[in-house]
Amino acid sequence: MVDGERDSTCSPASSGDPLLGTLTDNGGLTETMALLPGSPAIDIEFNATCEAADQRGMTRPMGVACDIGAYEKAIDLFLPLIVRWDCD
Repeated sequence: MVDGERDSTCSPASSGDPLLGTLTDNGGLTETMALLPGSPAIDIEFNATCEAADQRGMTRPMGVACDIGAYEKAIDLFLPLIVRWDCD
């Protein structure tokens, strides 16, 4: 319970394998565990209750909501490769 209200910290959706990387230097002053793709901790926390930055100093949120924990996962952006050929 948080402030007398039920939260979802013990629900089946919030438990299990958090899909974390190894403790390593991901930037910032301390080592952190990166959130791996598919982690249930991604985009789950209410924006109004999360810190403005993660443990590394990265701005939150980077997705539709804040990630749980010390690490805010960056949005994966894939751009197409465009090759231009000049056949003069």
